[in-house]
Amino acid sequence: MNADVLKVESGPVTRLTLNRPEKLNALNRELGNALIEALLREGLRPEVRVLVIAGAGRAFCAGDDISGSDAPDGYDRTEPLTYATLTHYYRIQYALRRVPKPVVAQVHGYCLGAGMDIVLGSDYAIVDPDAKLGLVFVKRAIAAGMVLLPGHVGLKQATRLLFEGDTISAHEALALGLISKVAEAGKLEAEVQELADRLAEGPTRTYGLIKEGLNRAFFSGLEEQLRFMAFMQNFATRTNDLAEARSAWRERRAPAFVGR
Repeated sequence: MNADVLKVESGPVTRLTLNRPEKLNALNRELGNALIEALLREGLRPEVRVLVIAGAGRAFCAGDDISGSDAPDGYDRTEPLTYATLTHYYRIQYALRRVPKPVVAQVHGYCLGAGMDIVLGSDYAIVDPDAKLGLVFVKRAIAAGMVLLPGHVGLKQATRLLFEGDTISAHEALALGLISKVAEAGKLEAEVQELADRLAEGPTRTYGLIKEGLNRAFFSGLEEQLRFMAFMQNFATRTNDLAEARSAWRERRAPAFVGR
């Protein structure tokens, strides 16, 4: 695991800090791998009672890194994304739900796209009042976010959020059921620490059983559903609209989608 892109502070409350502040902690393959490895390793250590995921710098996570900067890792942004690559990214959501410990997302700044996937996979999401959140995949002609979202907000709101891809405020996210709580201004880290300390004193094994029960109730067949979503997104990456979205992003203009 690369300690440069993910800081791990181990203890009863273990903190995992996304550490690409110059990219607003956008996920590339290296950071995604590091997060998966840390979740599985730290989440199974008996001395770890709670996991907190935070972001360094000005944002929690601005989404997937579409800058092309991680091409050396084999993620060629000039070609359609492979099914294997897409499945890799959904392993993060699967790991979040399978870890038998409470996972708390500490969200500030921008939380977009893949950042929202982390929020939806976590057990708690405590959010700064000035944060901006959004399932913005459709703005890039990407088909994603379909699996975990309906369990939080229902089918109609999930459809609206994914079709429109708008950025919303922390209070709007709370009203929709996307997050657990909006922190008081300037008190995000303190409120997360207070919650984590409380959970760390609780019956950890029981939390794991409750979490597994919730997974069965809301996300039955999760791995298969995530794999199918990766399959759907693989189709989306081969559309003219996705190529146009990438060109528009590079040229800093609005995309002109043609529906193909």
